[in-house]
Amino acid sequence: KSALNISTITDSRALILMYLKCVEARLPAVKALWQRSLDILTIGTVADMVPLQGENRTFTQMGLKFVGKSKRIGLISLFNALGWKNKLITERDISFSIAPILNSSGRLRSAELAIELLLTNQHKRAEELARQLYELNTERKKLGEDCYNSVKGYLLEQNDINKDRILLVAAPMKNQGVTGIVATRLMLDYCKPVIVLLEDQGKFLGSARSFKNINIIEALNYCAEYLEKFGGHIGAAGMTVPLENTELFRKKLREYADVNVSEDDLRPEWLIDAELPVSEINEQFLQDLLKFAPFGIENPAPVFTATGAYFSEIRKVGDGKNHLRFKFKRSNGKSIFGIGFNLGDIMAPDVIRDGSCDVLFHVEPNDYNGVRSAQLVVLDCIIRGFK
Repeated sequence: KSALNISTITDSRALILMYLKCVEARLPAVKALWQRSLDILTIGTVADMVPLQGENRTFTQMGLKFVGKSKRIGLISLFNALGWKNKLITERDISFSIAPILNSSGRLRSAELAIELLLTNQHKRAEELARQLYELNTERKKLGEDCYNSVKGYLLEQNDINKDRILLVAAPMKNQGVTGIVATRLMLDYCKPVIVLLEDQGKFLGSARSFKNINIIEALNYCAEYLEKFGGHIGAAGMTVPLENTELFRKKLREYADVNVSEDDLRPEWLIDAELPVSEINEQFLQDLLKFAPFGIENPAPVFTATGAYFSEIRKVGDGKNHLRFKFKRSNGKSIFGIGFNLGDIMAPDVIRDGSCDVLFHVEPNDYNGVRSAQLVVLDCIIRGFK
């Protein structure tokens, strides 16, 4: 970001904070209101993928401090279920842990479970609800994996992966509330917009996930005559489709995509902010970087690249060995760790040692037993030499 942009961001945030302080001074009850509500406001803002700019960013930045120190018995029980102790909660923790657990109740059972967890004042009930939601989320992840594998098979049968610019899969499977998750994974697999339709009470219920800046809601508007209802925004949407309209919908969608989606629109790319040697990453760098946080929609985390980064080990981890754990070497002799989610298929052995790689990554905090350190979240990697 330019110095001008940084200055503008800082000035805007300062004005918002000054306003809030003035309100607090005139209305003392407001401070108590912040302390009672900022934890939920922050979780909701991040979970709902609201643009993290302006007042949204300020409230989230303030609120993250309250989330970790929340006095809500339900949230405390949920943190205990996650094994978090004295953890400094980040926006990533909300996106990948808290929000999916709270959302699992609405996907698989009833949203009332999550609401009750956030409202209860009974310790025993909070612990029971947290346990139920944690188990529901585990079930949701298994359902999502099974559904993804099945739907992917139908997608390959029903689409020309090389020619179709928007992929549509209509699977004769019961909708179990994970279509959005499956659509997202397939979009990342094929770097194209994906629409997943699953059966529900004699109709297809679907979720769409777009790729890059392709406007998926505009595509659905073009096909509206074959949809019972739909709604969403440029990047994601939901819809209901009569069973008999599926192929007409597919034909109309192809017609739209052939005219409005170009090869350039579908070209995978990473927007790299800067080159950053792994040796320069330390806790001070992390502290400086987090001044720009929280990161999210319209305030993305910086993407860095390092060429010829030396590692002492790369190891497959996770139940299905889907992820990679990196141990990078630094010039000061100390190691720095990295995690690469869903990158397990880029190498054949379970472990490789003493080599170098070109790596694309975010730098994020890793909190363990109350101690914060810098770690790399690896987005992509080309492994060079190794033993």
